[in-house]
Amino acid sequence: MGKASSQVPTPLLPRQILRGCTAILADTSQLQAKATSYLAQAGSIAQGWLGKLRVPAVQEKLRDAYHKGSAAVVTYTGILADQVYHWWCGEQ
Repeated sequence: MGKASSQVPTPLLPRQILRGCTAILADTSQLQAKATSYLAQAGSIAQGWLGKLRVPAVQEKLRDAYHKGSAAVVTYTGILADQVYHWWCGEQ
């Protein structure tokens, strides 16, 4: 039978550890840069799609819905404020 190896692994020197850490950090920085680049690219593509979807008729409908909705909110807020005032202060 073969002789079993009883060698103890040589501990890494501080320089070797530092080189390994530097390599890992460089890889991490590259991955982060790639991810940031891909996200920026996806954002610009999405903006391009949104730009193509701008249709005047749709914008007009959205604007009209906003104006009607905000008018209703103002009206009902006034009614609610009046109700709360009379509830707290009563008829004087």
